[in-house]
Amino acid sequence: METSESENMEVSVKIRNKGKKRLLQRDSWRRVENKVKRNSGDSYKGCSGKTVPKKFFKFINECCRKKCFSLFPDEQQEWLFSSFWKLGDKIVQDTYLYGCIEKKEIMLKKSNPIGKNRGYSWRYHLQNGIDRKDVCKAFVLKVLQVSQSRMKTVLRACSSGNPVFKENRGKHTERPNKLSRDVWTKVEEHWAKFPSKQSHYSRGHTERKYFENPDLNVKKMFIAFQQYYFDSTGKTLTMKYSTYHRYFRENSPYCFRQPRTDVCDFCTESKTLLDINQNDPRKTTYRLHLAKVEKYKTLKQEYLAKVKGNTMQDDTLVIEFDYGQNLPIPKLNVTSQFYKRLLWLNVFNVHCHNDSASTFYCFPECDAKKNANSVCSFVYHFTCEKMKSYKNIKNIIFLSDAAGGQNKNITVLRFCSWLSQITKVKVTHMFPVRGHSYCQCDRNFGLYGTLLKRLESIETVEDYLTIIKSARNSPSPFQVLMAAHLVEDWSTALEPLFHKVPKSKRSKFSIQKYVILTFPTTGALAVSASYNAIFEPFIFSVGFGMKSKEELYLKKPARPGLKESKKNDVLSLLKFLKPENAESLKGLLEYTTVPEEDIGSESEKSGESENDV
Repeated sequence: METSESENMEVSVKIRNKGKKRLLQRDSWRRVENKVKRNSGDSYKGCSGKTVPKKFFKFINECCRKKCFSLFPDEQQEWLFSSFWKLGDKIVQDTYLYGCIEKKEIMLKKSNPIGKNRGYSWRYHLQNGIDRKDVCKAFVLKVLQVSQSRMKTVLRACSSGNPVFKENRGKHTERPNKLSRDVWTKVEEHWAKFPSKQSHYSRGHTERKYFENPDLNVKKMFIAFQQYYFDSTGKTLTMKYSTYHRYFRENSPYCFRQPRTDVCDFCTESKTLLDINQNDPRKTTYRLHLAKVEKYKTLKQEYLAKVKGNTMQDDTLVIEFDYGQNLPIPKLNVTSQFYKRLLWLNVFNVHCHNDSASTFYCFPECDAKKNANSVCSFVYHFTCEKMKSYKNIKNIIFLSDAAGGQNKNITVLRFCSWLSQITKVKVTHMFPVRGHSYCQCDRNFGLYGTLLKRLESIETVEDYLTIIKSARNSPSPFQVLMAAHLVEDWSTALEPLFHKVPKSKRSKFSIQKYVILTFPTTGALAVSASYNAIFEPFIFSVGFGMKSKEELYLKKPARPGLKESKKNDVLSLLKFLKPENAESLKGLLEYTTVPEEDIGSESEKSGESENDV
């Protein structure tokens, strides 16, 4: 979980919802805009590309032999015209026409008509001030500029005898292509067959589920459903893709897990409220939030400015790190893969801003956990390599997001304090404002992510490593390592050297409210709750002296393994691979099985709730 806003900035939503999903913006549709303009008499461009001109008032000076136009002077005719088109709604306008018509029975009828006698006739009237004047049909059509066909529709409704006008468009029941409820039941059954899970951080206020396979989309689901429907019923599906897509958008409790971007929910909600009301009480809080974001960016730029120039005499090392989106092993273009739980390749990026060197540490989920121990192991390996090149380092600045199970927890705190004391270098760890954590690592992920989207099939881990390494040439290619062997149990090894929680006589330590953590070489800890760098000291080390890495006797954590059911899902895909690639994947899974009850939830495996203070 990333660092939270201060109490006065916190917005709590108690209403339980289905989750955030893109809404239909009907008012911005071209056909809706044309509809509004057409009903208001304005000019618009039709679907065929033809421009329909705007309606302008025209004085009527001829209509019938009774000269109905003489009853209405110019000003009155113009008022009738403008008031009709200002209604701006077809149903309201037709209701107005409905009120101008009166049905009359025919008094005299022919005894031997050639055709059929009319059963009734129509009389028309319009309002002239406080009086109602009888007029002819021609005058009504001309002064209001209404077509004959539209008037026929209103007369047809009036002939039914209803006291009020009713709109019947789209309300008929003769729908030969309507799909039965059984088809939609099959659709919902098919959705449930794709592996999915609830959001880890938002499950308290959302019921939406997310498909685990990142390559899945609505089009692929529709193609798979066509085959599923035929296998289930023996019939060919007659549904169109647009119908399926609309039903999924409006009725499904599922979403696709897309790559995360720098989107702040607080900013989005505040902008929406302020668009509606510029004087909303949120305005002050929103300005404070933006000021905090701007201060973070300014402070980060100051850190980066210290290392600009790329000289080996720099005394500051600025390092940024983050976990990327998991990559499926294997990635195939077969429908069967979407129904299976996959083996994931974890990717951790560490980037040095001094020389733009960047290293990717990769490992399968069955070899190590995605938690604080792996973060400490990879950051330590990268930092040691950099300190061999930069001999005069006096400060190390770590930049990362505030994910509680990975970067902002007691294990990483202990590691940073231990590193500062062993290397005699001051260490500073800074976290961004929640929702504004987009960093250089995300740009690096985007470089190889573009290449991966172009490939429909990736069968081995080695293929992924080759693609990542080739994603950048300047200023230097990415370094890529299979790094499961580097992961060590820092959590257990560092625990005896530090207090369980940093101590102070003045205040209680709460890691989530701090945005800057500073670790002097003395073993103390200074923290700041704002980017103005107002630090508060804490005692962290127990004071028995700091051990070197060799004296810590770091152990290798146990391999997490895979559930038997998930392993079987992965093995079922071997038939789609080349023989040599199938053997490689089989060897990777050779001794990874553990009992189902020994493995917790996916969130516990990834370390998302581990080691929070």
